[in-house]
Amino acid sequence: MNHIELPFSPACERNKEIIFETLQKFLTSGVMLEIGHGTGQHAIYFSKKFPMIQWQPADVGEHNWMMEQRIKQEYPKIANLFNPIPIRVSKKKKLSEQCKGKFQNCYTANTLHIMSEEESSLFCEEIGDLLLHQGYLFIYGPFKFEGKFTSESNHQFDQSLKQRDPLSGIRNFEHIKSLLKKEGISFIENVNMPANNNFLIFQKD
Repeated sequence: MNHIELPFSPACERNKEIIFETLQKFLTSGVMLEIGHGTGQHAIYFSKKFPMIQWQPADVGEHNWMMEQRIKQEYPKIANLFNPIPIRVSKKKKLSEQCKGKFQNCYTANTLHIMSEEESSLFCEEIGDLLLHQGYLFIYGPFKFEGKFTSESNHQFDQSLKQRDPLSGIRNFEHIKSLLKKEGISFIENVNMPANNNFLIFQKD
């Protein structure tokens, strides 16, 4: 099969191994829903590294083609990676209706700061309906703690986000934690990652 040149994220390549090291402490079986698969690099890598996990990528419809092409290029090497489903965080239709099911775990990377404050809050309010009892929620990305940036580079990144979209921006950890707690999802651990990112781990009560 001729390979189509696909968008490539250097950041995904840099962080995939350290994210894997953290995920393997928690994952044993079941279906993982990845919200915001982007280029699809993480889905390809993690589904290979976790053959006992069924990996379900999901993203806005205009991004699904990247995931579909990567799956075609890798087929039949990855039997546990599903075709992507189109989803969008919106009041028009709940995530549970778009995903049509519940999942053992959910993973999302570098998404909440791309969303608006309203959308990121809606994500937290609805994600509980997608998780099975005791399922894990993994969130990777930059965060503010007690309203403060963890580095000057994150502050600058936040400014660049807002120049592109005034509604986007790095979110407050405490706010995310509070919203998820209301939905019966408890904070478990924060793992510091390279480049001033955090890996937040939650679990549905």
